[in-house]
Amino acid sequence: MAGYMPLQRQVGFIYDSPNLFIIAHELGHGAFNLRHTFSPESFIAAERTTQNLLDYPSTGVTVSLSNCSGQAGTELWKHQWEFIRDPQNIWFAWAQEESKGEMIAVIDTGKFGITITEMNVEFAPSIGEMKLKYKLGDSTKVLMEKYPDEDFLTKMFVFDKSGQKLYESEKEATVSGEFVWDGFFGDNKKDSLVYEKGPFKLSLVLTNVDSSINSWQDFKDWAYEIFSEDSVNTFMTSCDTSFNILTGAHLEWIANKDMQGWVVPSSLEDYKRIQQIYMTYDGVKESGNPFDYIKENTIYVDFLGKKLRVHNEFATVLENVKTTLKNKGVYSALTNKYSSQYVETFAMRTINDPKGGGSVSEHGFAMAIDILPKKNPQILSVNTDDKPYNTYVRFFIKVATGFDVGTSKTVTSIKSAHEKLLNIFSNTTIKALTDEYQAIYTYNNNTENINVNSLEQINNDLNVLKDACLALNDESTSTEVNNVQESLNNYALKIKSLSANIVRYKNTIIFDDIANGQIDDLKIKLGEINSELSNIEKTLNDAMPGTVSFSLIEPSDYDKLKEKITAFNTEQQKLCASLYTFATRLKSGVGSIGFENILLQDGFCDLEIDLINAFLDADDRIQWGGAFNKKVDGMHFGFTTTAAKSIVNKNN
Repeated sequence: MAGYMPLQRQVGFIYDSPNLFIIAHELGHGAFNLRHTFSPESFIAAERTTQNLLDYPSTGVTVSLSNCSGQAGTELWKHQWEFIRDPQNIWFAWAQEESKGEMIAVIDTGKFGITITEMNVEFAPSIGEMKLKYKLGDSTKVLMEKYPDEDFLTKMFVFDKSGQKLYESEKEATVSGEFVWDGFFGDNKKDSLVYEKGPFKLSLVLTNVDSSINSWQDFKDWAYEIFSEDSVNTFMTSCDTSFNILTGAHLEWIANKDMQGWVVPSSLEDYKRIQQIYMTYDGVKESGNPFDYIKENTIYVDFLGKKLRVHNEFATVLENVKTTLKNKGVYSALTNKYSSQYVETFAMRTINDPKGGGSVSEHGFAMAIDILPKKNPQILSVNTDDKPYNTYVRFFIKVATGFDVGTSKTVTSIKSAHEKLLNIFSNTTIKALTDEYQAIYTYNNNTENINVNSLEQINNDLNVLKDACLALNDESTSTEVNNVQESLNNYALKIKSLSANIVRYKNTIIFDDIANGQIDDLKIKLGEINSELSNIEKTLNDAMPGTVSFSLIEPSDYDKLKEKITAFNTEQQKLCASLYTFATRLKSGVGSIGFENILLQDGFCDLEIDLINAFLDADDRIQWGGAFNKKVDGMHFGFTTTAAKSIVNKNN
């Protein structure tokens, strides 16, 4: 409010920055009984359309009046001059605006306040509701008690981006309250919010005066009038914000809360990402969105004691598999095995990587099934960012079983490799295995130890010891005898240490039957040498030996053993230089397989051949993950990517 002077009064007030226009304008009210040119009591012209002194400033910037700035008028018209020459009395002037002004004092009007405390705009017409909670300021509560006869109102206005009023609601003001709106408006709520007309402006108002608002400009004009009107009994305070209704993926997410749990990972941001990929399929576009496509094209079926959500096409596949297994008389046994295990078909995700991009997985359309992933895990043949040691696992399985997860494979070959792995490591943990590798590394890294690849050196060392023993005689000093005894004892310990170390090569570096047989033979030979060294060392305590005999080693007897060790070391060093590092990374790689798989106990293909073949025979379009070229994914059966896309797009 820039100024205030009731009609035909001798006292007025000028606020803020007084200027000649404001002073003249207010004196026109008080001293000469002049009303606004747009006053209902003597309407002449619409507000801000004239250059009259008793109009509000029009567009332009020359003078400030309250919260409005514009071109100030200076004209006075004939009827106004007549009032100035002969001001008319106003009967019951005490009952005009001034008396009302005494109800809410000017000093109090600026103390009213209202605040939005919570606003939920995750809605669209027919989907949820907008909920706006507010509270009044502490001083407002005091003023409402101070003026108990006033009708305090809270109003909520919604305008589209062009400024057109769409919706208005009001209620009696309370210390705190809530507005709830479903997004519909107009006669009989026939109209509703449209995303393209947003963002929408919202104003929450606390006032004691009614209004007629049709647009955002009307709202601002109303606010201006209240602040610059003659009377001080009216006030308005507001807080403004903007919002838009849900659309696209966000709207789909809110509208399908029953489907959110199928999204992997289950968050709005993840759905927004995969929704764009789903919408590249013509069939999904035809349905409108991914959720609707799934609802329209999936059913629940019973399979292996599970109730599974599957695509209509895949339901036929499962029925064929079930029939085949029943005809073989094995379905009941398989149901008993798998009914309590993880068996799942549907998850809205991308291929192989729930967190990344790519194509929609067959599981994303409920066109695939995973059976007992703990014992049929996915093992990749190449390293990835989240699994950087897959190649170590691939190498280990290959040297242990002869099976390469990174090449083409048959049902028989993968089953045989799985069973061989379990037979070899049935009583071994990955920690115990890698401890053996690291122990081999530590032994071989000590230059004092005898290396298994240097067996020829053992014969040379034994001949040296033999000569030392034969050099002793009755005239040899005790020191000379003790030195020979010490040499014999030390070498016996080396032979014993080599014997213990060579055993570690079995089921770590050596998996060949012939080489393992040579390890057993060498261990026996080393044991004989150790006994001979000990016996001769003890004999020297009583008499000098007349003859000395050691069991020498024939290196060629262990060619297969050395060949396999060399081959392992060559391939292992392509992964990393150190066997110790290899062990550490192998342990990490096995641990990162996931699916709660314990490789040495669970293997990687625990499925029955009858079950595998039943799927492969059920439909020519079905593929088994165990036979993938670049990985093993034994749990997985489903349509090929090409077939799945054709089904979704209805090209089949």
